Order: sequence, then C-alpha cells, then structure tokens
Amino acid sequence: MAWFFLPRILAAAMTLVVLIVLTRILGPTDYGRYNIIMVYGTVAFSGIFAWLAAAMTRFHSAPEFDGKAVAIALGTGLRLSLALVPIAILGYLLLPESFRFVVVLGAIFCLSHAVHEIGLVGLRVYGAGPTFAIMALLRPALGVALVMAFVHMGGGYASALMGMAAGSAVTGIYALWIVYRFSGIAPPNRVALRNFFTFGAPLAVVSSGTMLYALLSQSSLAGLSGLDTVGIFAAALTLSMRAIGMPMSMLSVASAATIFQSFEEHGLEESNRELARHFSLLMLVSVPVAATMIFANDTVTKVVFEGVFQWEVSKHLPLLALAAFLSGVQGCYYDYAFTLARKTDLQLYIMGGLIAVHAAASFGLVWILGPIGASWAALLTAVLGLVTYAYLGNLIRPISLPADEVRTMGLATLVYAPFAILADNMDSIATALLLLTVGGITALVVLYIAGHQGLRIVVGRLPGAQRRWEE
Repeated sequence: MAWFFLPRILAAAMTLVVLIVLTRILGPTDYGRYNIIMVYGTVAFSGIFAWLAAAMTRFHSAPEFDGKAVAIALGTGLRLSLALVPIAILGYLLLPESFRFVVVLGAIFCLSHAVHEIGLVGLRVYGAGPTFAIMALLRPALGVALVMAFVHMGGGYASALMGMAAGSAVTGIYALWIVYRFSGIAPPNRVALRNFFTFGAPLAVVSSGTMLYALLSQSSLAGLSGLDTVGIFAAALTLSMRAIGMPMSMLSVASAATIFQSFEEHGLEESNRELARHFSLLMLVSVPVAATMIFANDTVTKVVFEGVFQWEVSKHLPLLALAAFLSGVQGCYYDYAFTLARKTDLQLYIMGGLIAVHAAASFGLVWILGPIGASWAALLTAVLGLVTYAYLGNLIRPISLPADEVRTMGLATLVYAPFAILADNMDSIATALLLLTVGGITALVVLYIAGHQGLRIVVGRLPGAQRRWEE
C-alpha cells in the first residue's frame, strides 16, 4: 500500500507549494477567482466522470465482471467525453460573453482532472505502484513549474489555472495509456452501466461534498463580502483540506481496494480487521496536523503566508481544521458502511439534506457574523454529517469506532497541546518550530509506549524496526 499512499501524501505536500506561490503572486481577489473556477471544475468532474472512477475501484475484483470492469469503464468514459464535446460547444455559443471565458477555464480544468484521476485509479487497481507514484508526484511538480512560468508571463489567475490543468493532462494521458495496456478497452453494456451508475453516481456526488460545500460558502462570501474575503477563506480551506482532508482521502483510496477485496473474498470478519487498521492509520496521518492547526494556528499561518493572508487566515484555520478532520472521519471511515453494503443511494439523500443545511447556514452566518461565519457553517455541517453517517451507517452495516484508538490518540494530543499553545505565543518562528518538534516527538513516544496500531504498521515497514519493536 505504501506505493499508493506515500506518493499521494507527498503530492499533497507539493500542492501546498502551489498555495504558497499563488497567494503570494495573485493576491486575495485573484486567488478568489482562481479558487471559485477550480471548485466549479472539480464539482463538474464529480458529476460527470467520478462515478466511473468509483466503479473501477469497487468492481475490479467483483466476479460478475470477469476482470473487465476497468475496460468497460474506459470505453464508457471515451464515449461520454465524445458526447459532451458538441454539448460544450453549444453551451459556449449560447452563454453570455462575460461568462464564456470562465466556463472554458472550468471545462478545461474538469477534463484534465478527470483524465488524471481515472488514470491513477486504474494504476491503483492493477497494482502498478511505481508508475502510480511517479504520476502522482509529477502532476503537482509539473503544475507548479507551469504555473510559475505562465503567471510570470503576466496571465494572472487564468494562467495559474491553465498551468495546473496542463500538469494534470500530461500525467493523466500517460497513466491512461498504461492502464489501457493492462485492461484494453471494451464497449459498455446495459448491465455494467446500471451497476456502475447505481453504485458510483451517488458516491461521486457524496465524495464531491467538500467541494459543493466550498462552492456554497464561497458564493455566499462573494455575494455578501466580496472576492477578497473569498480568497482569504479559500486559502484557509485549501490549507486545512490539503493538509488534513486530502491525506485522509488518499489513505482511504489506497485502502479501498484491499478492504473491498477482503470483503468479497473473505467476508465480514476480515473486512472488519482491515477497517480497524485503516482507522488507526487515519488517526495517525490526520490528528497531529489538525492539532497543530487548531492549537498553533498563528504559527502555521506565519510560516505559510505573507501579508493580509497571514493575519486573516489564522482566524479561520482552527474552525476549518476541525471541520476537515470530522469530515475526513465521516467520508473515509463511516462511508464504508454504505459502500460495502452497496447502499450508496442513501448517501445521496443524506448529502442532499446536508447541502441544504450548509447553504442556509453559510448565508445566514456570513450575514450575521461576517466572513468568519463561513467557517462556522463548515464546522456545523461537518458535525451534522459525522453524526448522521455514524447513526445511519450502523443501521446498515455496523462499524464501531475503535475506542482504544480514540483514547490513545486523545492522550497523545493532550500531551502535544501545551507545546503547540506555547509555540503560538513565541515571537520567534524558530523557537515556535522547535517547541512543535519537541511536542511532536513527545506525542510519538506516548503512541509508541501505548502500542498504537497505526504507528506499529508504519514502524513495521522500516528495515529491522519491527524486530526492535517486538524486543
């Protein structure tokens, strides 16, 4: 699994470089424009293509498809893309001129993102670890290089979007070529499409929940407070989601094939063991980062941002970090109750309710509290989503929260928190970072002594480390 998880973690870290670069060269208003278009493009991908990626992961090992699920998904994706071309052209011609440029940028980003994501899913299900790692890391590296080059030539937010889209397209096309050599391509049939869409479409909408929430929040801010506040909120949201939500999501993607395969081939008990391992790793990759952003938010923003971003983002960060963590537990753990039971349609209804709540909360809280209301709305939605998923999920396929994992990680967080709070009160960045490092090492010692399963898994992959652990 390391081939599929660690590169995505490194890729997420590299996308933080994009955040740092863009906030410095675009400013709040242009960064707000960039982020809104990017969110629109990502939501469009979720609605049009993401159901195929979900179906590839779920049905690759399913016996009824005889190993042809990926080939059928590629054939479906090709036909869908060709069908969308005349629709996109017609839409462009009918739209008012002021919207055409934005729509073109969003469509380009959507298509390039789709090519890359479907290509990576294909590499994952076929176990092409080294190629997966290279493509996952090359996308942000190439994207950052192109963004800096294009923006330097004076293109502003549009050049930034084109640079990221080009990085996705180049790596995605190569990944799809490798997948095609494994699977071939097959025409879709009615049975496959029904299974793919019934399972994948609700899941695609659900998985796009974070982006839908972001779109609603940013639209409320744009209408009530202006594009500069959109840029500030987007920077805080991007930092929390990239540093907390994305690693959790990537770990879930890396674990999904194993969890589904264990359920299909060995049944409930074995899949429960895989889920317990997965939850422990989720805590290990998310809690330390979330705790740092919550208890040392000023230090984090001083390191990452400059100017107005530095001071304004710190106000949003604790709320959005907690929201990102809770949403990650919902989507990357309790989500399996629905996907294993093939009850993803129920998730669609839950998501509809949460979207309605979030839309009302975003508008109302921004109206009452100002820009910070968008972050409070995000936290409210995250809490409601987690509670709803935990309750209804356990009615479908009981998934318990591992109490030992929660206690152990909670103790480590309590040990770490004083170091983080003290670091946030230091004038010297170097001193603050030293305190965070000491606190992090202390928390790791607590986890080590407590025998934390996720840490044990990580240590077990180090040469000779497992033997020393056992001794």
